[in-house]
Amino acid sequence: MNFLDQLRDAREPGNTYLQFIKDYKEHQKTVHLFFEGNDDVSFYNHFIKQMLPQNYSDFKYICGGKQKVYTLYEKVIKRVSNKSRTLFFVDKDLSDLIDEVLPKYQNLYVTDYYSIENFIVTATMFRRVCEDFYHITDSNQLADIENQFEQEWQTFCRYLLPIMSWIIYLKKEQYQPNSNNLKMKNFFKLTNDLKIVKIMYKKLFYLEKQCSVETPNNCWIQIRKIVYHLKKYEAKQYIRGKYELCFFVTFLNKLTNLRDSEGKSIFKTRTQITIENAVEILAPRVPFPQSLKDFLEFHFKTLQK
Repeated sequence: MNFLDQLRDAREPGNTYLQFIKDYKEHQKTVHLFFEGNDDVSFYNHFIKQMLPQNYSDFKYICGGKQKVYTLYEKVIKRVSNKSRTLFFVDKDLSDLIDEVLPKYQNLYVTDYYSIENFIVTATMFRRVCEDFYHITDSNQLADIENQFEQEWQTFCRYLLPIMSWIIYLKKEQYQPNSNNLKMKNFFKLTNDLKIVKIMYKKLFYLEKQCSVETPNNCWIQIRKIVYHLKKYEAKQYIRGKYELCFFVTFLNKLTNLRDSEGKSIFKTRTQITIENAVEILAPRVPFPQSLKDFLEFHFKTLQK
């Protein structure tokens, strides 16, 4: 088999557990890391590399979804003597809001928010992107843009509150709405003065069609109760991270499209951030989440005892 054939074979989806068995050696200084998908590797890798003991190497595995991480955990953990050598990472999603009971393990990290993308969408990160990619250095201009972003971001979160309440209600009632299909561009748009505008056209029809579900009759009182309940939470606890990230990217790209009176770009960037590459590009700039830092610190110290 030539080198190109070997690369092709390596790209074929295989059995993650068998790959772990192949990689794991009881007396070697290795850490084995299990993730839901590719974006998770992009997000966590920067933080892990900062804290991994220098004499250790790491192996990464893509499990193909949250449930598969839990399933793999049960198999992997039987093979190791030191649990800190196998670390698992999953998104919280809506589990604590839909009474979903999931196993809790000391060596399994669950995000503080709905998902990893929620960590990216902050005012701090927005300012960082404006400085690093758009090279905005005027403090007054930067403050004005940041304030505008925060204001419209809060409005976006208010727009999403009833939609997420609808999704939570369905999940609590054992429906399976396919929220992956919801496109934020069908709910809002940004004007040229960076104001968010809600798109109202047949919203419920669109929700049901894209999520492949019919809303039960006489459910709206319960959904309104969920709306009031969610107001007690930080929006990141219930808004899907990819939805927040979509707003973040849309706002940034709108900056790129702004023109002065002569039709010239006001802000220029060489890096085009999209919803597809945002995690890869922005994750290394995210401040270290304290819960993740504590998690890694505990297990990496355990390795060296």
